[in-house]
Amino acid sequence: MAEERLHMSDNQDTGSPTPLMVKVWDIWVRLFHWFLVAFIALSYLTGEIGGLDFTVPGTDRFISNMNLHVLSGIVILGLVTFRIIWGFAGSITARFKNFLNGPSVILGYVKSVLKGPVAFFAGHNPAGGAVVMIILAALFVQACTGLFAQDDSFFATKGPLTFLVADETSKEITVFHKNWWEYVVFTLAVLHIVANLFYWLIKKQDLILAMFTGRRRLPDGESDPKLTFASAGLGLAIAVGVAILMWFIMNAEGF
Repeated sequence: MAEERLHMSDNQDTGSPTPLMVKVWDIWVRLFHWFLVAFIALSYLTGEIGGLDFTVPGTDRFISNMNLHVLSGIVILGLVTFRIIWGFAGSITARFKNFLNGPSVILGYVKSVLKGPVAFFAGHNPAGGAVVMIILAALFVQACTGLFAQDDSFFATKGPLTFLVADETSKEITVFHKNWWEYVVFTLAVLHIVANLFYWLIKKQDLILAMFTGRRRLPDGESDPKLTFASAGLGLAIAVGVAILMWFIMNAEGF
C-alpha cells in the first residue's frame, strides 16, 4: 500500500499550522500488539488466578481454566509466528532489518536518552527494536514449551503435543514453562510497560497512542519519513495461513 499520511489544515482562529501526523504502524502491527496484550493477560488469569471456568451455553461442555490457558497459549504462538513472518514480509516499520542494530548503536541510543531529548524514530528506536526481539523470543519459548506441558489440577489438562514426549519429560518441561513465565516473560512485560510510561511522562513521546491510531506527530524540524506499507491482503493471507497451522497443532494427536 502506498504511503498514507494525514496533514491537518491550518487553524483558522490562530493562523498557526497544526502538526503533521504521519502513519507509522499498519493495522496488522497494531492488531498483533493489542491481541497479544489481551491473551497474555488471559494466560496470566487462567494460569495464576483462576475462576474463569464455564459451561458452554446450550451444551454440557465444561471449559476449565486450563482449557482456556491452552487455547490462549496457542493464540499467542500464532500471534508471535505471524509477527515473525511480518517482520520479513510486512510494512517497512515492521521489518526487522529496519530496526535491528548492533550493541554499540543500542548503547549509544540509551546513553543519549538518559542525557537529553529523545531522537524521533518513525518506527522502533534502537533500544525498542532490541526489546521487541527479546520479547518475541521469550514468548515463542513460553508458547512452545506450553505445547508439551501438563497440568495436574482437579481438571487435568495437557498441551496438544505432550503425546510426543515421555511423561517425565513433559513434567520437566512444565516446570521450565512455569519458571520461564515467572522470571523472564513477566519481568519483560513489566519493563515494557515501565519503558512506555517513561517515554510518555518523562520524554513526552506518546508511543502508546500511536499503537492505537497508527499515527504519530512529526516533531518540528523533522522531515516526512515517507514510509511505505504492505497490503492488507498480504497480512490477511499470512494470518489465515498461521491460523490453519495452529489448528493442525491443536489437533495433531488425532492425525
